[in-house]
Amino acid sequence: MTVHGGALNTDVVDDWFELLQTTITTCAIDQDCIFAMDETCCFLDKCTHKTRHIGSADALQQMALRNEVRDTATMILIISASEKVFPPTIIFQGAILRGKLAWENPLDAM
Repeated sequence: MTVHGGALNTDVVDDWFELLQTTITTCAIDQDCIFAMDETCCFLDKCTHKTRHIGSADALQQMALRNEVRDTATMILIISASEKVFPPTIIFQGAILRGKLAWENPLDAM
């Protein structure tokens, strides 16, 4: 990570944006065809407020049990250079989602 952070400076960023602008102009790329995408991991139903403590009240250490679900989903956010914002795409683990192992796939998506 140190190498990546050290490589990010004003000259490198300016050169990258100049190269990007040259490519967009040379290839006549429309703004509707330029997108930014980011993904993030989301915990489903993470309930840390439901905690039970085991042990006497005057004990220095107690056992804490939390009712947490560690199932996750991936959320993908997309925006275009023409400022169009698309609804987020959410990817679930198919084997866990509602207990169904096989879902209909009318579009033959991967």
